Amino acid sequence: MDLPIAPASASEVRAVIRFSTAKGLSAVKIHRELVSVYGDNVMSIQMGRRLRVDFLGGRANVRDEPRSGRSSTATEGEPFEHVRSLIDANGRLTLDDIFMKLPPHIEISRNSVANILSDKLGYTKVCARWVPRLLTEQHKQNRVEAASKFMELLESEGESL
Repeated sequence: MDLPIAPASASEVRAVIRFSTAKGLSAVKIHRELVSVYGDNVMSIQMGRRLRVDFLGGRANVRDEPRSGRSSTATEGEPFEHVRSLIDANGRLTLDDIFMKLPPHIEISRNSVANILSDKLGYTKVCARWVPRLLTEQHKQNRVEAASKFMELLESEGESL
């Protein structure tokens, strides 16, 4: 079945729920309308009910509201600098060693340390040592071209190569 509109952003769906709530539609009717337009995976009926109650209670914003919990800055700033300095000093440290050597006032998870190493710093573990990934797109293209030349040479020369 082709859907009239797919996919939908969360803000768009919340705007439809807000509009339908203002029209006086029930949560079930709103959900049916959403599913008919956006498909089965649009939003659960429970979430639709929750948003409908919020809009009836005076919520006017259809954007995501701030959530509690650890901020995304766990892998930036001071934690980032400490992890980088530890790796620069000794590239043979394990992930657990780095995690344990962080000062007590830096409260980040082991997973955040791993994210800093791999995603932010671009390091990978090779032979028990953290090394930067320096392979660029040009290097990759050169490898493909060289492999193609070797394949052509193998096909033309055969087993005598």
